[in-house]
Amino acid sequence: MERFRDNQNWYDHNTGTIYLPKEASRKGERTLKDRYVYLSAQGQVIIPYFFHINRDITNGKIWSLNVKRWARNSGMNDIGISAKTTRKTWESWLCVTYPTMIPPLIAMSQGHTVFTAITHYLNLPFTTEERDTIRGYTTGWAGAEQK
Repeated sequence: MERFRDNQNWYDHNTGTIYLPKEASRKGERTLKDRYVYLSAQGQVIIPYFFHINRDITNGKIWSLNVKRWARNSGMNDIGISAKTTRKTWESWLCVTYPTMIPPLIAMSQGHTVFTAITHYLNLPFTTEERDTIRGYTTGWAGAEQK
């Protein structure tokens, strides 16, 4: 996120996408060399504010400790919760909101293969109420309209 903040030209406000070139990642193995991250309508509104944050972004280890603590404080079990939980939750929300329209685009935006998206994120058992809440957060993702 700090590299993105330092490379604001990676964001295209016209398309609502963040372009991540291969050098954006410190990860040794990447499924996709370059990728576009599509944002929801809320994400597009927040990005200009993000560029003005003048402090370090929380690292993955601290973020993991935080989400585990927040889970415990809310009465949840923290087993299996980590820094990746936020990203995995987002992908599952996109898959439940747009199940038939664009699973390959969701996977590619997340840096996954379609196989990973299908085996991990599609067909999750959300209630109707949960789906309605989720749609509020994912509205406008990749310029898509919800059905």
